[in-house]
Amino acid sequence: PLPTGSSDLELRRATLDGVAQDGFARADGALWLVVPRGVHRLELAFVAAADKLSLDFPLAPPRVEFDGDGWEASGIEDAHLLTGTLALVRARANGEQPVGSTQQFAPFVRVERTIDLGLDWSVATVVTRLAPLDGGFAIAVPLLDGEHVTSGAFKVEDARIVVALGDGVRATSWESKLDKSGKLVLVAPPLGERAETWFVQVGPNWHLDASGVPAVAASPADERGMHRYEFHPLPGEKLELEVTRPEAAQGSSRAIDAVGLVRSVGQRGSDVVLNLRMRASRGGEHAITLPPGAELTGTSRDGQPLNLRLQEGKLSLPLVPGTHAFEIRWRDDEAAGLRVRSPALALGLPAANIDLGIDLPQDRWLLATTGPGPGPAVLYWSELAVALLLAVALGRSPRSPLKAWQWLLLALGFSTFSWFALLVVVAWLFALDLRSRTAPRHWVAFNLAQIGLPLFTLVALLCLLAAVQAGLLGTPDMAVAGNGSDAHALRWFVDRSSDALPVASAISVPLWTHKVAMLAWALWLATALVGWLRRGFDAWSSTGYWRAAPKPVVDVPQVSPPAIVATEGGS
Repeated sequence: PLPTGSSDLELRRATLDGVAQDGFARADGALWLVVPRGVHRLELAFVAAADKLSLDFPLAPPRVEFDGDGWEASGIEDAHLLTGTLALVRARANGEQPVGSTQQFAPFVRVERTIDLGLDWSVATVVTRLAPLDGGFAIAVPLLDGEHVTSGAFKVEDARIVVALGDGVRATSWESKLDKSGKLVLVAPPLGERAETWFVQVGPNWHLDASGVPAVAASPADERGMHRYEFHPLPGEKLELEVTRPEAAQGSSRAIDAVGLVRSVGQRGSDVVLNLRMRASRGGEHAITLPPGAELTGTSRDGQPLNLRLQEGKLSLPLVPGTHAFEIRWRDDEAAGLRVRSPALALGLPAANIDLGIDLPQDRWLLATTGPGPGPAVLYWSELAVALLLAVALGRSPRSPLKAWQWLLLALGFSTFSWFALLVVVAWLFALDLRSRTAPRHWVAFNLAQIGLPLFTLVALLCLLAAVQAGLLGTPDMAVAGNGSDAHALRWFVDRSSDALPVASAISVPLWTHKVAMLAWALWLATALVGWLRRGFDAWSSTGYWRAAPKPVVDVPQVSPPAIVATEGGS
């Protein structure tokens, strides 16, 4: 393939070993000449129709020499063609530009260096053409102290890299490694050589102090935790970067990020599940101390079973670098009783995000809880205290239909069922008392009261029946709230512990004790209800069952009798 030029360069003659050639072939956009085997001399003659030309070499020559009067060539370094194009420009005489030619400028580029201070230090450099806009040229760019170019096809001499930009090539780039040092110095060149822009990316393992050139922009940390700073130096300005590694904080190579401990209480013992989320930077074993009498039933790491055994009450967990989840199960003889506690464990490390739990059987009546941090609270007792105070206040009222002790018993029976149902019964008793003392005078109001009072009585009886049924057959509502807990699943949260886990507890009694108490209350209620209904019926019928509408009264005018007048001598 023969070298070809732009449209302003026309091939006029070609000779091979002094013999003129005219048999050319065109293929793939190139001009081809048939050359026999051996060493030959090929001479090409072109006619230039412009002052600026470019000659493209499809087949790169190993050695190039230029000798031309009135022309300047660029793109040659040490007798080698830097790119596939040789740029020719007609030389200017006495500083004047030839007529019809374009203004020529010395090569000028912008150099952007991106210094990456991560685990490994590196430099990415981009050289962008600013002038001339077309044609090929070569320029030498100095390297940073400690910079080692890793990209191929670049020539480095005396700590400078030769950058060749061929015709039509806008920019080029290369990658380098950078030696780690405590101080980096960057100096901006004079204006006539090149313009430079510096980007510094600092990882979380390093601390950077910059002086000299101020940063024009700083971006927040990216997904790698790298902070990016941008510098636009003026010619001759110097940037000094002090790079230090922060001192490592003293700490353990192991950490417990989360703990979950739940005791499920049974009639003869308890099942305990311990979940640990642990981080380790080094492998090894970590021992935790289980409570006395614990019988190990299973262990796993990240869902994979582990064959471990207790030795003198301690369990050794095999650790590997990274974050892993352990699950440990055992049984002990902590059965359902008046007071049940969460297991006391020694983890051997500080722990964070601790969740403690106690699961009570369905046949237990929860009375109170104790424990650290946010956890369940039995609100029943505070509600009951308010209800008992109101009962005493009602008993002292002169208009109260019941005595104070009766109000107290009534409040106790409804306390674990519904306070609203209790208010309905209280209103019904006061309505019966009011009916016994007075009755509406108007016949319409009287009849409405006679209809409403039996309906109200029916509603109150349904509330009483529901309270008895819930007390004998249901589960008492102890108003347990806090940290997602209920009467049978109690949960506490502690933010951290130094070694031993805190202990939570629950106080409960068998559910049958509540049913026995409700049975006694139901018997009292049945006796009292007979008296309340009898008094209510007497009050309801005291002034009659119904009143008819009164008949209208018609006024009849009275007629006076005729008067008799006597006359003298009358007959």
